[in-house]
Order: sequence, then structure tokens, then C-alpha cells
Amino acid sequence: MKMGLMGRLEVFYKRIPSALVEYIYLLAFSLVLIYDYNFLTRFDRAPFRLLYIAGAALACVVLVIKAMNVRNEARLAVVSAFLILLIGIGYFWFRRSYYFLVLAVLIVGATHLEAKKLFFLYSLIASLFFAVMFFHYIIHNPGWSTRAACHFGSINTTDCQAMILFIIVAFLFYRGERIRYIELLGMAAIVIWFWSHTHAEANMMCSLAGLLIAAIKKTCSILKIHFRVKTRMTIGYVISASFFLCAAVMIVLSIMYDPQNTKWVMLNDAIHNRLESPHRMLGLYPPNLWGNEYVEVGRGYDPNIVFKSAILEYGYTYIDSSYPNILIKHGYLVFFLIMSVMTYVSCRFARMGSIYKPLLLAVLALDCAVEGHLKELSCNVWMILPFADLIHEGPVVPTVFKEKLQLFKSQLSKRSGKTQRRKP
Repeated sequence: MKMGLMGRLEVFYKRIPSALVEYIYLLAFSLVLIYDYNFLTRFDRAPFRLLYIAGAALACVVLVIKAMNVRNEARLAVVSAFLILLIGIGYFWFRRSYYFLVLAVLIVGATHLEAKKLFFLYSLIASLFFAVMFFHYIIHNPGWSTRAACHFGSINTTDCQAMILFIIVAFLFYRGERIRYIELLGMAAIVIWFWSHTHAEANMMCSLAGLLIAAIKKTCSILKIHFRVKTRMTIGYVISASFFLCAAVMIVLSIMYDPQNTKWVMLNDAIHNRLESPHRMLGLYPPNLWGNEYVEVGRGYDPNIVFKSAILEYGYTYIDSSYPNILIKHGYLVFFLIMSVMTYVSCRFARMGSIYKPLLLAVLALDCAVEGHLKELSCNVWMILPFADLIHEGPVVPTVFKEKLQLFKSQLSKRSGKTQRRKP
């Protein structure tokens, strides 16, 4: 009997060690992450471009290898993966930008990869990069402590505090129930210290909210306070709507914003002018399928743009809120892709009976309402998890000990059964 093309590819796929494919993907993810993370800093970006190209190439290799096993995947997953890749290809075709194409390849390439490894890699790389950036800034700026607000080598102060928030949440996902109170207190101290210099209130409050959720989860685990699985799933599904809810609120408020109305101006000031810019940009660049091209001028750092002259020519065009930013700049398809992926990942955690992780993602959704990091892989590692393996974070029991415990229980049940039979 002759074997078809898919059958031959499947045979070839089985000959490739799965560990090798996993290592290639993790290397690709690391290289792309290093390049993307550099965009949050004031380091020169050019030397990192080769890393990005190498990472993208390796991710494509992994995608080709995993495509050989496509007939063993669920039909819905294959269709979803194809649509994600189609959006990435379409965005590259119409906008000549590789970013979402590489992101799509990484999303599909993470199929069956353990998400915990991605959290570990992200936490490690982001922490090391942040530490280098931080100490480099302090060494070259001896008078930093006298300033009202410091960016510590990041693009601006809010980005510095946002980097801390995403590192903390990724670390909480990695540690799960094994997190210790001393670790939570240490991270809280770091958050407050950086806030005292950056004055980024929104990121600080979201970081502390995430740590508080982790502390409550830890306490409930110690006291053995648990809700029923169905209750946890229902609450988790409701919380998972946070991304679409935050998006709807920020977009509607941006449309309705009236700069002539005192109440609207007060609301805009309360959330650090997050409504004024998207309101103006929605009038200048109405949302469309693939987004709009325009010069982004903000108070961040870009060596190619002189802020004072650019603000006179273009005005303030940077949209700080992630949701109108994605919608206006990148279009309906990318907006729907990111919202759907984040909601689906949160729902997957909810399906496992977890309230804790959807709550942490809801904190990120709330932070992204006033910050523009939802679309950035350098912060939002959760974007590449829809096809990854999400392992439930229960109490950690060594495998050997667990097997011995099950053997002991089975022997005990057999002995109890024998004694019951001997009774008259």
C-alpha cells in the first residue's frame, strides 16, 4: 500500500527528536524577545537586528517541522492556526511590517510547548535585561537620585514601571502555588521603590494588585479554602471577558470625549490624558482593516525624532491606551486577533478551574487600558499561549514520592478488604 505525502511527512516528523524541536523554538523565542525587549530601552537597536532575523528564521523552521504532523491535530486548532498565520501574512503584505507575521509564527510554533518554560525564559531574560539597563543608567548618571522622575534607561518612566509589572506577573505564573510570602514582600518593596522615583501610579497599583491576589491565593491554599470547580470555572469565564470589556470602555470613552466639557477634562486628567490623544486620532485616522500609517510622536525616546520639532509638525500622536492604539494603528483584524487570543488564553485557565490566573490577566487588561504594551511581545508573553500546554499549578509532589504514595494506598485498601472478609 503506497503512503501519501502527509503520511511520509508524518514518518519524517517522528524521526526528529521532540526535545530538539522544543530547544529550537525556545532559542527562537529568546532571540526575538531580546530584540523586542530592547525597544523598551534606550540602547542602540541596530546590533540586535541579526538576533531578530535568526530568531524569526528558527521559528519558521519549527513551524515547518510541526506542519508535518498537522493531520494529527484537532481540526479547529488547525483552522485557527491557519487564520492567525493568514492575518500575519496579510499585515506584512499590506503594511510591510514583519512584527505580526513573526508573532503569528511564534503563536503557532508554540503548539504543545509547556507554557511554564516560556514564563521561566521570559522572566529570566527580561530580569537580566532590566538589571543591565538599570545599572548602566545609574553608573552613567550619578545625579539620578535628585530628579523628580527617572526612567532608569527605559524609554520613559511609565515603561520602566510597566516592565516591572509584566516581569512580576510572569514570575507569579511560573511559581504558581509555590510562591512564598517573602518573595511577595520583596517584589512589593521593589515596586514601591521604583514608584517613588518613576511616579507611574497606574503600573504601581496594578503591580501591587497582582501581588495582593497572589498573597490571597497563597493564604487560601494554606488554609485549604477552596470553591467548587464549577463555581471557579464560572467566575473565571466572567473574569476572562476583561480584555473585551476594557477595550469597549476605552474606545467608547475616547469617541465620546469632549475637550470643551469640564467633566470630561477632569476624567481625562484623572487617567493621565489617556482620552485626549485617541479622540483626536480617531478623527484624523478612522479605523480600517489594516490600520493607518502615521508618525508617532510621544514623550518617549526615539533617537530619530526630535520631540520639540515633531510636536510642532505632527502634534502629539502617540496613543497610550493599548486598545484604541491597536485599533487605529493596526486595524480591525489585528485588534480582533489580540483580543481573541488573550480572552481564549484566560478562558483556558478558567476551564482548568483557576480563578487566580484569569484575575492576574485581568490586572494586565486593566493596566493596558492606560498603557500601550498589550501588543508587545516584550511584555505580553501570554499572546503566544493559545496552542501551548497549560499545566495546572497544584501542590508540587515529586513523581517518585507520588508513585510510592499511590502504591501504599492500594496495599492499604487490599489489607482492609481482607480484614473485612475475615469478620464473622
